Amino acid sequence: MVRKSLTETLKCFCSLPGISGQEQMVAKVIAQELTERGIRAEVDRMGNVSAVIRGRGNAPSVMLMAHMDEVGAIVSEICDNGLLLFKTVGCVDPGSLPAVRVNVNGIPGAVGAPPAHMAGSAGGAPSRLYIDVGAESRGEVDAMGISIGSMVTFDTPFTRFGRHRVCGHALDDRVGCAMLLHLLDQLDFQPDGDLILGFSVREETTMAGAGMLVDRCRPDCVVAVDTVPMRMSGGTPLIDLGKGPVFQLAEGVMSAYVGSFVHSGVKQALLQAAAEADASYQLCAEVGDWTTDGDAISRANGGTPGAYLSIPRRSAHCASEVMDLRDPQNGIRILYFLIKNMKEINLNFI
Repeated sequence: MVRKSLTETLKCFCSLPGISGQEQMVAKVIAQELTERGIRAEVDRMGNVSAVIRGRGNAPSVMLMAHMDEVGAIVSEICDNGLLLFKTVGCVDPGSLPAVRVNVNGIPGAVGAPPAHMAGSAGGAPSRLYIDVGAESRGEVDAMGISIGSMVTFDTPFTRFGRHRVCGHALDDRVGCAMLLHLLDQLDFQPDGDLILGFSVREETTMAGAGMLVDRCRPDCVVAVDTVPMRMSGGTPLIDLGKGPVFQLAEGVMSAYVGSFVHSGVKQALLQAAAEADASYQLCAEVGDWTTDGDAISRANGGTPGAYLSIPRRSAHCASEVMDLRDPQNGIRILYFLIKNMKEINLNFI
């Protein structure tokens, strides 16, 4: 097969629609990519994709996991005049939606916005948003193949700009999926332990897919390869683009009693891998702000040690997320050395 660049793979993945619960197209393409590399892909009933690269059997098994789903919306009501009402899927700020172009089951559309002449000096989003797909009646909507429950995704072209930046939707977490495949392309050794690749569903809503994968594959430890929003403090970035992937030490939404803390042994293995790779990285501890598949991972299979390698992004969960390509490139190098030194991972709590 002809190897694509990381940017080409990312562009392909970001073009695939796949909100939580409707990740079929993404799962199909990832399974095909694994098969083309001579690796058997397994797709379970819920849509999670997994693959195992067998090791020599003298090290802990390591799972690297990225989620396939993206935030978006589903159609909740079809109006007589052809307009569509919708509900967001995942954490989406309604204030970012007016005038955004979307795709509804393959049909182009746009989220309605109040005219600037009437919005007032403060502007603001309408209290009830709608999608216009150019239909003039409910019958025209039906003829387009749109129904209640139809998937709505952002319709933003994947764009390169500047020397290292890209912009588009679904960078979260199609970049993680692309990183795992490109890591495979760089592996030039048999790992000491089993390497398990997991591509999960429903991270943006329930994190259910990650728990299913860990329960089924039973790895000794897991690294969630995901994204993380940029953070500012007094105008100074706490997490910035181009400064390397982020090792999250803690994350969660404490009011909902979800979240997890990095396992000390896996953390040390990541830090050592970064040193060997001579790769830059960033640290953060954001307890109380968000959660990821890490929460489900830590609870699954009787409790699974885990850690995070996250790619920073601007405009998180919006139509035009921004990312620096140097960060996933550094992330792949770190993961390479993590796998190369699997037998040195110490999973003892004491």
